[in-house]
Amino acid sequence: MTFVTTLVIAVAIRTVVGSIKTPLASTPISDRNITRIASNSTSREPNGLYPTVAFWDDDYAAEEDWNKNAAKGGALICGLEGSDQTAGRQMKDTREPPSAARPYNSDLKIELQDWYWRETSSSSFSCSFSEHWHFSHAMRSLGLDGRPTSAGGDNQCYRVEHWDPEKRDNEGNQIPAINQWYSTAGNSKQYRVSLGLGMSSS
Repeated sequence: MTFVTTLVIAVAIRTVVGSIKTPLASTPISDRNITRIASNSTSREPNGLYPTVAFWDDDYAAEEDWNKNAAKGGALICGLEGSDQTAGRQMKDTREPPSAARPYNSDLKIELQDWYWRETSSSSFSCSFSEHWHFSHAMRSLGLDGRPTSAGGDNQCYRVEHWDPEKRDNEGNQIPAINQWYSTAGNSKQYRVSLGLGMSSS
């Protein structure tokens, strides 16, 4: 969960007076401090398929949780609105001057291989930023051609996927992504591939 998500959740819990829950069957409704939601408050016709919903007005976030998550959100906003040095100082960066920028000196192609990303052939259509991805207005605004080179445009397209489509079993059958696992150098933990897609053009 990111800091932004945490902050939004914390603010929502603090601002809304309570939360919506399904009451326990063993607890009489009349014994709880709740407000029933009328069946005619929505456009749905009551048909017995929707659960009874109740509103508890005393279900606040604990003070400790609120303070912890509000502090996280405040630090994030301060880092985003401040300078790079301010954000680096918050992150306790040891460089002088401090910076939030992470130094990167690796070969991206090697990193992609290490994390099981495999380059695959990219179709002409999926490489069209104008027709497939509908970025035509943005591309024109930047003075760029959204078509791939195969269609007479300027974009040389590259595509990587988070699995190995060439991996085969002993019978020569393609191993589906759900059965493909990998580990990284110096780490014995096994990860399952995600079948994620990454595309880039130049």
